[in-house]
Amino acid sequence: MSAQAQVNRVPDNFQTSEFNWEHGMVDKIVPRSEMRQTLVTILSHVTKKGGIDLGAVMA
Repeated sequence: MSAQAQVNRVPDNFQTSEFNWEHGMVDKIVPRSEMRQTLVTILSHVTKKGGIDLGAVMA
């Protein structure tokens, strides 16, 4: 075993949404108020039918 552990300092913004977006780990950052509609839009692009019943999602 090593007698000494190596300590690395991480950036102040490490593990923030912005840091992850800048480094390609996140595709988009949206405000919480827009999150549901954004998910509906994204999911409508990847479903076979191409649409999601927004009424069911908003319930």
